[in-house]
Amino acid sequence: MTDISKDGGGLRFNQDKLPYSLLPLLPLEEVIRVFGYGAKKYPKWNWYRGMKYGVSYDSGQRHRAKWWMGETNDPESGLHHLAHSIVNDLFNLTFELEKRADLDDRVRFNIPEPVK
Repeated sequence: MTDISKDGGGLRFNQDKLPYSLLPLLPLEEVIRVFGYGAKKYPKWNWYRGMKYGVSYDSGQRHRAKWWMGETNDPESGLHHLAHSIVNDLFNLTFELEKRADLDDRVRFNIPEPVK
C-alpha cells in the first residue's frame, strides 16, 4: 500500500486557464435573472436567432440612460437596468464572436489615425 500525504500540496497546472473564480457572482446572478425574465417573455433562446447589432445596442443604451438618470430597476421586470444593459451587450458580443456579419449594422466612419 502506498502512503499518500494529505498535506494539501497536490499540483494543478492552471497557469493558462481561465480564472473563473475572479468573476463576481452577485452581479452575474442579476444578469442570469434578466435572461430568465426574457425566456418567459419570449421563447427560450429567441435572442440567439439573431437581431441587428443596433437593436441590442439601442436597448442597452436605453437601460444605461435610465440607470444614469437615477432609476435603478426596470419598471417592467423589476430587475436592475445595468443587468439588462449587460444582457444586450452579451447578445452583441456573442454575435460578434460568432462572426454574424449579417447582423452588423454599425455605421463605419472614416476616422483618421491620431497624429503621433
